[in-house]
Amino acid sequence: MVILLLIGSLSYGAAESKRLEVEISGNTRTKDNTILRLAHLQDDRVPENGLDPEYIKQELLNSHLFSSVEVKVVEAEGVTKVHITVKDKWTIIPAPIFYTSAQKTGGGLLVMDSNLFGRNKLLMFGAAFSTIGNRYEGVYLDDALFESRWILVARSLYYKKTIYQYVDEKKIYAYNDEYTQFFILLGYKITGVCPVFS
Repeated sequence: MVILLLIGSLSYGAAESKRLEVEISGNTRTKDNTILRLAHLQDDRVPENGLDPEYIKQELLNSHLFSSVEVKVVEAEGVTKVHITVKDKWTIIPAPIFYTSAQKTGGGLLVMDSNLFGRNKLLMFGAAFSTIGNRYEGVYLDDALFESRWILVARSLYYKKTIYQYVDEKKIYAYNDEYTQFFILLGYKITGVCPVFS
């Protein structure tokens, strides 16, 4: 009976975590849910170890989606309010390509968006054209599939080119080479940081 009363007393005296309210402003492209996920503030209760505004700020800056981040934590009766102000970076990057050698000359364009649809997804597409053939490649990376710990990586590649055999810098033989590749890789973040792929 004494043990039961003691446990009941401890349970009754345990402090309940405070309610958490997060206010986000300044984001013109990145979605609120994405910012909450990056800042680890998806729950509506304050974590047991409390809130560190400097830690939240650094986690958001580590995403490389924002040029500036300000975080303020305000304590009120029964609730903790977090004010996050961010400024989005421009994340669509085009990169022209040009190359030349004794056997070929070519060029193309690589376009990458590291914040696709404002959800911190990466999409890259590239096309290259040369005197011996063409190459197309696409990559998609989703590090929080459906806002979960699952990770999805997809890659596609296609090229078609003519291979020449030379003797004394003269073409003596040629054949066409065509290649297509597509794969999907699925992983899971066991600790929330370190992914495991299969």
